[in-house]
This record gives sequence, C-alpha cells and structure tokens, in this order.
Amino acid sequence: MPSLEILKKYTAKPSVRKWEETRVFVSGNGRKAIFRNPFEFHMGAYAWELEVHEDGSKSAFSTSGLLCPRPYQPWSSDSRCLFLSSIKEGSFIRGVASGIAHKVELDKWVVYALGSRRYPKFLTVTDKGEYLVAIDGKVQHVSSIHRPRHGNPYLCWFDRAGHFLAVENQGAGLASLRLFDAETGDAKSNIPLNPMHLFPYDEATYRGLGRDAYALVLSPSRQCVGSLMDEWSSIDFDQDSSVLRLMVYRPINEIYEKRNQRVCEVEENWVEVKIRP
Repeated sequence: MPSLEILKKYTAKPSVRKWEETRVFVSGNGRKAIFRNPFEFHMGAYAWELEVHEDGSKSAFSTSGLLCPRPYQPWSSDSRCLFLSSIKEGSFIRGVASGIAHKVELDKWVVYALGSRRYPKFLTVTDKGEYLVAIDGKVQHVSSIHRPRHGNPYLCWFDRAGHFLAVENQGAGLASLRLFDAETGDAKSNIPLNPMHLFPYDEATYRGLGRDAYALVLSPSRQCVGSLMDEWSSIDFDQDSSVLRLMVYRPINEIYEKRNQRVCEVEENWVEVKIRP
C-alpha cells in the first residue's frame, strides 16, 4: 500500500498563469514539437500551428489547426510519434519519420493528453471520460475514475512505480488519490486526500457563498467559482521527485456584498506530498 508524506504546507497570494504564444515539447531523443500562432476560433478554444524539428534546425513536418491542451506531453516513449488533436479531423497518432497517422476514436474534445516515458501509451482525458491510448490508436476506457460535477479529474503518469495516478474531487471537502496499473488500467489503491482535513476552516461561516457563482475574489479584477473552496485545483505531480502539489482556496476576510453578490477574498493554500510506492 503506498504511503503519503506531507513535506510542507504554505499560503500564497492568488497567482495568474502566464499565457504562452509559443509552446515547445521536447522528446526523449531531442526532437521538438513547437506549437505557435494560436488563433481563437471559439470562446477560449484555440487552433495552433505545429512544426516538428529533428536535431538542430532540420524540419520534419508542419501542420495547422491543432489543439494544444494543458497539461500536454505529445511525444510517445520512443520519440517516434505524436498524439495530436485536430479541430476538423479529431485525434490521431502520427509517426514523425513514416508520416503514418492512426485515427483515435475518442468522444468530444481532448482536455489533455500525456505520453508516458516508459510505456507506449498516452493517458488521455476528454470532457466525457478517461482513456489509455496505445500508439497504434487503440483506445481503452478507464471507467472507474470518478468525474467531479465541474471540470475533470487530474491524471498523471507515475512511470517508475508502474502506475498512473488520479486526484479525484468527490464532493465538498472530499478527495482521493488513486493509483492505477499502467498496463491494465486496474485500480490498485485509494488514499483519502481531503482538503478539509489538511486545511480546516470555519465552514459554517461561509456556507452562504454560492458554490456555482463567481464568489471568490482573487484580486480587484478577478474572481473564481465558489466550489474551489471545497476542492483541489492547480494540481501538479513531478515524477522525478514523486512530489504531488495541490492547492485549495481559503477565505481571509468576512463575506461582503459586491455588485449585489455575496463574495469573500481568498488566498491559495498549498500542500506538497511525497508519494512512496
């Protein structure tokens, strides 16, 4: 049974994620996939141009009209192919040298896709479900992952342990860390990882804040949905150190009225947890 070690807990002012006009993904053998020139085609959805380069400046191929989700790691473990998602053509896996593309039958939009360092697979999330996708395009649905009412579960490879992991928000103040077999997708362990336990607060005082409304004030010009006071967000896992970082918002003052809405100011509460397989 894996164990968790809390390394540190700290608070921070709400931050803004930097928008990148160019995004570069480097494969294990030094190939580069460069996404640039994003074009907004529908309410925050962007189409990107892609250039793939061998060592140095030699161009392997280029194309356009692609999604570039976050998080994203488009390279396969052997650096021979890329998981790509086209606005018009859907998802496919393309060989760099061969140019052969294998269609991937997935439902709806790809939210993110992560190539493994060890396995010839991609861990893929759409707005409808979670999947293991082989480099030949075959799709395996991982049906046992809990999907929250809003958003998507966080998934990431844990290659050296032979697993992938999921952080599942399961209701107000409740969450779990679950590990799955990288080969079969079978669930192996389930560890409570509740934000309410790690960062308790006077919940009753703030029960009147709308969880489906933009009730949390990050700055004079930015607000976010109230449910982020109940669940983890801004989750990140570093495979090299086996450290999982999670954040939940916590109030720093009393509820007040802003534009006829009940709101409160919040700060980020972070925890860093080491996973020991």
